[in-house]
Amino acid sequence: DLYWAERSQGPLVVISPGLEANRTGLAYLARHLASHGFTVATISHPTFAQFAALPTRPEQVLPASEFVDRPQDIRFLLNQLAEQNRQPGALQGKLNTEQVSVIGHSLGGYTALALAGGELDLDAVRQFCQKPSVLKQAPADWLQCAAKDLPGKRMNLRDRRVVQAIALNPMVGKLFGETGLQQVATPTLILAATEDALTPVLNHQLQP
Repeated sequence: DLYWAERSQGPLVVISPGLEANRTGLAYLARHLASHGFTVATISHPTFAQFAALPTRPEQVLPASEFVDRPQDIRFLLNQLAEQNRQPGALQGKLNTEQVSVIGHSLGGYTALALAGGELDLDAVRQFCQKPSVLKQAPADWLQCAAKDLPGKRMNLRDRRVVQAIALNPMVGKLFGETGLQQVATPTLILAATEDALTPVLNHQLQP
């Protein structure tokens, strides 16, 4: 969904939702930003998350590919909007895909950080997920273990068109290891909530 005002001149904002959420969840934020002259795109990721009655493995809920596919979804969207920006019509000149702010919530927050340059540390994820206590921890602590099945050791999904990132209650954990977030040179704001039981503030925002 696209939101814009008649005098939209500013950077493009892309909003990435969390797991099991869609493009309408933060529509109120999109409308607010559009009222201040931003053009906003809210996206529904084609997620394949499935919640079994009693899943025993994180990949039963969240495929490993999702950690790559979500940033790629944004990249694909920007490519499409760049083409739309050149076409005659109501949106011509309103889609500044060279100056993009990504706002993401939860798993979308991870997506925003990855696009801003956060480097995945898959060995750190694998080491953490060997612990038998993982199943007893918060949902995001457990779900991040789906990423252990990605190939390789490190992965960078940065898109240089992303010039600002806002991560709301992002799912971080061990996904970026000890140094992966140091690769972020993009101005970034991370918000945390102390009552968040899904992505606990200590493991997913403060310590990272």
